[in-house]
Amino acid sequence: MHAMFRGPVNAIEPFDSFCRSAYQVTRWPNEAAAGKLLPERVQEPEAFRNPGSEPAPVSTLTPERQDLLNALARFAYFDRWSEEQRRACCNLAHIRQFRTGQQVFVEGQATVNYAHFVLSGECGLLQCLRLLRRNDRRTGTVRYRLAKGRPIDDEITRFHRRRAAQGDGRSNAAAPPAPDSDDLRFPAVPSGTTDEFHFIDIASYSCGSVFGIGEQMLDRVVFARSRVHCLLIPRYWLLEKPQNRGNIWNRIRIFLEQRQPSRERLFRRFVTGLVWHRYRSQLVDDFVAMHEPRHVPRLIDVPLVCRIEECDVAVYGTARKHQRRVTS
Repeated sequence: MHAMFRGPVNAIEPFDSFCRSAYQVTRWPNEAAAGKLLPERVQEPEAFRNPGSEPAPVSTLTPERQDLLNALARFAYFDRWSEEQRRACCNLAHIRQFRTGQQVFVEGQATVNYAHFVLSGECGLLQCLRLLRRNDRRTGTVRYRLAKGRPIDDEITRFHRRRAAQGDGRSNAAAPPAPDSDDLRFPAVPSGTTDEFHFIDIASYSCGSVFGIGEQMLDRVVFARSRVHCLLIPRYWLLEKPQNRGNIWNRIRIFLEQRQPSRERLFRRFVTGLVWHRYRSQLVDDFVAMHEPRHVPRLIDVPLVCRIEECDVAVYGTARKHQRRVTS
């Protein structure tokens, strides 16, 4: 498959098979260079021109739109787009900068979800596991259970909820109040259990990566490892049929979900590591109990030379030097 991004890839990321190693930012030619590349236009005879008319002004691009066009040119996904699609994308998209440690993307948090294309820098994907901890009464060991994830309230879910409310004839006043974000985030904990939160860094997005196109993002957040520049395109517009040739965005979404571990898989890894840690500690304790030394050394068993303090050695060395000076 041909390269999907024209830029460097230094970190392990989901699009290493799609990216090139050479770095070259494609610049749109200026008007003089464009005149050399375009075929010559047929000149109208002077007799058919309006003598009082003036030549039409040449349309110039603003710096913001030029930056967007340069960003689109760095990704091979948009090579087959028409000029009309590029203009529509420039009207909807924008380039945003994120500082180190800043939150980049959370599914369902914004009013409109954007697909993020990394232009520079590196991002990380952080998974939050909410575990319910309880003590076993018979064995006394600590056991964990994976709690349910917070449901994602994105724009599609809100649209279907409003549509269902209109179909049922319910008004906003008669509709039940929406639950608090705290209730969605932290459900009630059963009695006898305590909740714990474990954060796992599971992936990295380097220059040329894309995320936020509809992949599984339950209790996940994308953060900036360094200063990051991203091209943001609305997801609803990107998934429309003209921009989704060959179902490419759904294919990329499936590819990301196959490469990134699920919550259940991460929980199984956590439990396996916890069991191994318990077994290792128990093995060390059993070995120490079986091979306990019969004769524990006491202070009197340590030779006198080993018990001389460091200060006594220093004083003795100073006295020897003074004696040598006196005798000389």
